[in-house]
Amino acid sequence: MKLHEIKPREQSGRDTFARYKAQTRAAAIAALAILEASGVDRVYCDYHDDFVIRSTSVGTVRYRFVQVKTKKKQNENWAVNEVFGLKASIRNQDKQDSDAIRESFAGKLFCHTVNFFDTCDHIALLTNINFENRIEAMLADIQLGSFSDPLVAELAKRFNTCFPYAARELTELEVRTLMAKLVIEPDVEYVKEKEEAFFPFAREKIHEYSEIDLNRHETREIALDLLALVEQRSAGAIVDFSEENIDRKASIGIRDLLEILAISYDAYESLRSGGDQKAIKTASVIQRVLVAAGATSDEVEVCARCKTGWDVWLRANRNVINEINLLALTAEVEQVFRTLILNFGDFRVSKLRLHVLSLRQRLTAEGLIFDLKDEHLLGALLAVLVRFKS
Repeated sequence: MKLHEIKPREQSGRDTFARYKAQTRAAAIAALAILEASGVDRVYCDYHDDFVIRSTSVGTVRYRFVQVKTKKKQNENWAVNEVFGLKASIRNQDKQDSDAIRESFAGKLFCHTVNFFDTCDHIALLTNINFENRIEAMLADIQLGSFSDPLVAELAKRFNTCFPYAARELTELEVRTLMAKLVIEPDVEYVKEKEEAFFPFAREKIHEYSEIDLNRHETREIALDLLALVEQRSAGAIVDFSEENIDRKASIGIRDLLEILAISYDAYESLRSGGDQKAIKTASVIQRVLVAAGATSDEVEVCARCKTGWDVWLRANRNVINEINLLALTAEVEQVFRTLILNFGDFRVSKLRLHVLSLRQRLTAEGLIFDLKDEHLLGALLAVLVRFKS
């Protein structure tokens, strides 16, 4: 007999591995949102749940707990019993099983709403297939706040028993508020069995969040590195439960993503702290162009600071210097940059210095130099470079 002629005794290991891969892809896509710099700042991998998304705003921390559930057959739907542990066919609701509710998909998520009472923003069930219509109806009933669906009413009635809050019994309003934190995300393309769908989706998200446009090869390399990072941060038992250790061993932050994107964190941070709303895009352009011309990481960081210095100077003087002079100033910068491009786009730092000197001479002759330093002038040329490459 040959190996293929007899079916294996079981394939649960292969199925579990496929589900783990789907979870990894979902966490990777979630982590890319950190690039947007709009609140999401860390994603925890396989810690407390499949993954947890942290958002920080004005010092306030909020969490979104996510479970990833997949089925091999795409034409199947998740049933009420699987999601909530409730039997839809039971007429007498007293016969429902509280243990089944507690161990259901939603039940394990509802635990987070109680344990992280003040900081849990949402709980989410993400899947490659769809849900039964009854589940959609139940969630609509919860979101509307009516709680008229018998199964929803039963779940609310048992909530304190199934998910006890340590401090006290939750009020009816609190239970309804916590239940309303549940969201479902059906038919998610990048967790389906066809893994190749992940790569174009990752490219789209990188561009959406950072405006960095990657070719197919770059996308694949970055996506594979990101998946490997998620797997690394999902492995190994946590012994030291300090925030610093958990962040380091079980989560992904902006430093990790910038390292994968080959962008200097120091350059990015200089731009971001200077108010550049597209700091990742700017850092990427400056770094790629200058490194290609032979610049060192220190030179890239200095150039990023110069770009920041120009932005700060421009903001500070926009309402001080009259508009005509500002237009003339920026026109001179544009002209010197065009000369730079005509000189075969030589962006070596030593050559950039010559263009800075040329710009200073032109601005001095036109009475437009004001209090601009050479660092500001280099930053002005780099600002045009970023716009030119965008």
